[in-house]
Amino acid sequence: MDILGAYRIAAYLTAQTLGTSPAVESVLVHRSVSTGEVVFGRSDIDLMLVIRRAAVFDGQQMASLWRLVRRARRFNPALSHIDVLEPDGIERLARADTCLASTERHSLRRLCGKPATFPELPVEPSHALARFVLWAEWYFAIALQTKNRRNIRKIALEMWNTYAVAEGLLAEPLLRRDEMESHLCATEGAAAARYLDDPARGAAFTFDLARRLHRSRLPELGQLPAPLVFETTTAPLGLRRVFAVVPRADSRLPPEVFARPGVFPCIPEVLHLHLHYRNAYLAWAMPAQLLDLGMKLPGPSRYLATSRNFNDDRFLRVPGFASAHSPGPAAMLSCLRYALPFLQRGEVPPPFTAQEMQSLASGVPSIDDYYRLQYPALRREIDSLREGLDAAVC
Repeated sequence: MDILGAYRIAAYLTAQTLGTSPAVESVLVHRSVSTGEVVFGRSDIDLMLVIRRAAVFDGQQMASLWRLVRRARRFNPALSHIDVLEPDGIERLARADTCLASTERHSLRRLCGKPATFPELPVEPSHALARFVLWAEWYFAIALQTKNRRNIRKIALEMWNTYAVAEGLLAEPLLRRDEMESHLCATEGAAAARYLDDPARGAAFTFDLARRLHRSRLPELGQLPAPLVFETTTAPLGLRRVFAVVPRADSRLPPEVFARPGVFPCIPEVLHLHLHYRNAYLAWAMPAQLLDLGMKLPGPSRYLATSRNFNDDRFLRVPGFASAHSPGPAAMLSCLRYALPFLQRGEVPPPFTAQEMQSLASGVPSIDDYYRLQYPALRREIDSLREGLDAAVC
């Protein structure tokens, strides 16, 4: 049996186990196991679960499902990221992120339960740009910190993929990284892909793509005189983050990038794009040194778009399924609840104080307690906030 076949059998057997839960309607596999790009011992198995309507507000069922996933991971250590969606969550996700929806539509494979498909929608360049920023913020940052050459190259190619869609070089994202590399070489020349696994050159490559995206969309920024490293709590998720901002795409990465987990290495243009295409609330955390470069602050419409994006029930089921960390969705909804009256008046929500920001991340329960005790009320609040956000016009 070849390696891909072994991975797919492992995914299938895991799906049969998870499918025994009364909360589960469908189990699907996506990403590398679905597209056929697996490396033994390095590739993960990423699944998507669609839960039944009866489980949507049921904290006991969600806690039980999480415990089942935890047991499954003991027998299948390759089992990694699990997206948990509601029956109509696929439609919502597809409209919120047409770039991701395109990839899922072409690659998702059903393992058990009812069929589930993503609708066919044209890919919006702004969604591709937002996904580019997401790759930069988390996946590429982690690859750099760990100096994982394979992942640096892999994520750099994924960022080229979303860059090409955002710039109109591709109508839809490519599925396989060998296709992405071929497209990069055909567009930029063979030398462009030669040293992508090197931390310094890989960072320079992705930062330069961000600079190009920025140049066509936002006002030019002044140059930061020296690297800037700062730590802050970011809204709306209440995450404590360290930012390592370098002046130019080819600047040397500061040692803090490799010294601490969770550092976000970037250039100012990445953060400027972040404010306008992914998370307007990041403006609350921007120090004066960056704002003084000429950053255009997001207006009420960008805060409204950010709030609508984060006010999605799928984020309530990240704890335990997509992340091993303790849950913090209550912090997210607290922030969105605070911002709603301002957005309904067409105003920019004033920043939280430092003490209020710090309190976002406090009082976090265990994952089991989260689903049993917090989740049902938070899930109901999502619907209430959605009505208010949908009625707001900025």
